[in-house]
Amino acid sequence: MGNKLLYIIFLLHISLNLFSQEEDDFAGDGTTKMGFNFGANFNMIRLKQNKNSLFSDSINSISASNSAGYNVSMLFLFPISDRVNLKLAPGLLFIRNKINYSFLPDGNHKENLNYTVVPVPLQLNYYLSSAKKYYLMIGTAYSFMIGNTDRAIHKLELRPNDFELEAGIGIDIFNESIIVGPELKYSYSFMNHIKPENTIYNESIKSFGFHRITLSINIL
Repeated sequence: MGNKLLYIIFLLHISLNLFSQEEDDFAGDGTTKMGFNFGANFNMIRLKQNKNSLFSDSINSISASNSAGYNVSMLFLFPISDRVNLKLAPGLLFIRNKINYSFLPDGNHKENLNYTVVPVPLQLNYYLSSAKKYYLMIGTAYSFMIGNTDRAIHKLELRPNDFELEAGIGIDIFNESIIVGPELKYSYSFMNHIKPENTIYNESIKSFGFHRITLSINIL
């Protein structure tokens, strides 16, 4: 938990320092901008059990529990046209999910997934009017997961890399100096995170992926 707080403080420190430099290109003339966001996410798992594994006679069922987390990101906004902006939003996202194994004839194992995800989304914002208040967003993201490295505790081994498609909606609320507004987005990952390890925990799962709903407050 301490490392996560240090990550957040460091990211916000960089964002606020750059945001406050009035002579910087990102803070000056109301065109290209820099800021940050923070929010909450609901992380969901797509899991398919491998019925043809070597361990299928020992597994009764495998299920996943979904969980809420939180996130913080830096924002870089680059205008392309009157109604289109390009947004880069590298950040940190914290997720906690559980995988429940039920064994035959009895017994169970609960795998806790405590990950820090480092996503780098690249998004296009399309404003529905020239007033630039309401917008639709679509984009893609590369992400890298950090965590669950102690094999004595964590039996399930996952690939850390991921690629996602994102879509959402948002509102920009203007005042004299900054833009503040909520953004709601849905992210869908395409990578199968299961490593080809010959263990009952990995071999019993055919595919494993994430999808996520995120609500953030943008400050630019």
